[in-house]
Amino acid sequence: MNNIPFFNYLDLFAQHREELTNVFQKVAECGAFIMQNDLVQFEQRLSEYTGIKYVLGVVNATDAMQLLLKAEGIGVGDEVIFCTHTMVVASAIKFTGATPVPVDTR
Repeated sequence: MNNIPFFNYLDLFAQHREELTNVFQKVAECGAFIMQNDLVQFEQRLSEYTGIKYVLGVVNATDAMQLLLKAEGIGVGDEVIFCTHTMVVASAIKFTGATPVPVDTR
């Protein structure tokens, strides 16, 4: 059996420690946690980078997945297959009214 490593968040943070710490500190010091200029700038920059006209920053991956599924018309009466190693997707599927169908990908 091949072992496929999960993404190494510790290494990524170590590589960008100073930059990330500065961003966290800036946001914490000004108390701009929700719907502030940083979000607007992020959405604008991502729109420019991707060439996508509309960009919406959301609070977490579950909300993002739920919006994506709803935008695709997924809802009550639908079944959505997903990998068993994540619950983010299962929660998002359930919130749309669809039925999550876990599949082991080994």
